[in-house]
Amino acid sequence: EKYPLAQGTSPLKKEPWNVSEQTFTNDTQRIGVIARKLGKFPMWTKSGRKQMTTCLMVSDNHVIKYHSPEEFAQIGRPLCRKRYAGLGCAIVGSDSQDPRLFTAEYNGLFNESGVMTKKKLTRFFITHNARVEPGTPLLASHWRPGMFVDIYGTSNYHGFVGLRRRFRMKLGQAGHGATKSHNRIGSIGRGRKWCGPLKGRRMPGPMGHERVIMPGLRIWRINTKHNLLFVQGPGIPGAIGSYVNVMDSRMPQKTLGELKVTPPFPTATLEENSKLDAELFHEEAHKPDDPTLVFEVSEEEKRAAALAARKFGKAKTAQKSR
Repeated sequence: EKYPLAQGTSPLKKEPWNVSEQTFTNDTQRIGVIARKLGKFPMWTKSGRKQMTTCLMVSDNHVIKYHSPEEFAQIGRPLCRKRYAGLGCAIVGSDSQDPRLFTAEYNGLFNESGVMTKKKLTRFFITHNARVEPGTPLLASHWRPGMFVDIYGTSNYHGFVGLRRRFRMKLGQAGHGATKSHNRIGSIGRGRKWCGPLKGRRMPGPMGHERVIMPGLRIWRINTKHNLLFVQGPGIPGAIGSYVNVMDSRMPQKTLGELKVTPPFPTATLEENSKLDAELFHEEAHKPDDPTLVFEVSEEEKRAAALAARKFGKAKTAQKSR
């Protein structure tokens, strides 16, 4: 109130980017988000088929920094520069924290965007036409139901385990003279000539805590009020509360160009999010407010079921008589 901003001015250090110059193409790679895994959630289709989904929460995501392809070609690591040649690098942060918990060098990463210090940071490689201005919030409405995403996370750590649990091997037998050898792997050598086991031999060791990517998962439901994504499958890597990276799918036949879908570009704004419904469902999903599914049974199916029950009853009585 003491020092009001002049009309038409902005508190940003730089002028806002002109988004109208950015156009969507089939080769566009959009930015991704950081989500928290909340747990499994069952859903049903209109045909009555049960579909297990995983609920992901896009919690307090902001764009921290963007490096153009020319800038990243100079500051990036050699292997990354070769693998992601021609792509820009966008840094995204999730979950604001107290700046006093971090060092001054780490807090300096957020000066350009003007947002609070983030607990989790990650980078996404995107095309230059899909660049997003630092400080822009990222929401769950970045996608629409029916689109496919790739999810990248770290699997659960199970510690040092044996072959039964690590590779599902049978190992020793319970009887026929077996004594204290039920869980042993037996000989691992190949004789005197080769001097040791083969490379890649399955052995006991640490299991889990590996980087896993699950490609081509469909989005069945989106909650725009609480920023929730309901993604196909219960096997999203990581424990409850862990972070995962969600990005547009790069699988053939599941990309945005193949689906002929134009998503919010470069991302959904707060104004666009306020105009959407609180719950967005896939066209094949059965909504909780819809009436219960009732499937009528035809007369032929009734007669076939009665005949099968009669045959089953006769077979059961024959077994008892024996």
